[in-house]
Amino acid sequence: MNMLKEAPSAPPESRATTLRLVPRASQRIKQQAVASPSVSLETQVHGLRLSRMLDRLGVPREGYFSIMSREIIKRHIDNCRRCSRSPGVRLCDAYLDEGRPVRNMRFCPNYLSLIANSPAFYEQGLRHYGARR
Repeated sequence: MNMLKEAPSAPPESRATTLRLVPRASQRIKQQAVASPSVSLETQVHGLRLSRMLDRLGVPREGYFSIMSREIIKRHIDNCRRCSRSPGVRLCDAYLDEGRPVRNMRFCPNYLSLIANSPAFYEQGLRHYGARR
């Protein structure tokens, strides 16, 4: 009986090696995801009206992704997604189809309404008005 108990147990060295490999693999996956975030941002932009607006304004893709920070690009993507689910999408299509002028750094005809409806805008307004008192 003592022999049966000893036979199934593995040496402690092999268990330690196996446990060490799992965190290293997860760290590699995380590093790969962090190393190439712009690829996913580029594919997200490509599927939105934002890419058509960039083309219409004559903004080169490489320039857009090198000049803008990741936070600003994410904000543009979020605004474009939010806008595409609202009635404001008709205004965006009208600008794209009719060729109306759009300010270059905004990339969106609904920019002011999107900012006015964002929670950050209201928080900033409350802080501003609180300072006046």
